[in-house]
Amino acid sequence: MNKTVRDFLLSVHPDSPDWVIHLGEMLHEGGAETNASMAASRASDFARIPEVGQGLQKIVEGLSDLRKVESLRLTPMQLETLQSIYAEMMIDFGKTIDKVANLK
Repeated sequence: MNKTVRDFLLSVHPDSPDWVIHLGEMLHEGGAETNASMAASRASDFARIPEVGQGLQKIVEGLSDLRKVESLRLTPMQLETLQSIYAEMMIDFGKTIDKVANLK
């Protein structure tokens, strides 16, 4: 039987918060990480900085929700709004990554 992300996390960190388990499962199921043990490890690593990990969880959840409705027809205004938010997120994300990288 294959071990799940939950199994890996709880065997190593029995007190893993629910959000860490959920993040690991989302990384695994969403295709960001195909190996369950590695998805668990990535999620567990974010437990050291909960604000970042929980923020990532929200992003992954949002992407998952958007994937569910991608086949729906969006109005031009909805599409423009999504594109605008996406562009702004990518700019902010790039700045944040650069800032963190420069702190090392």
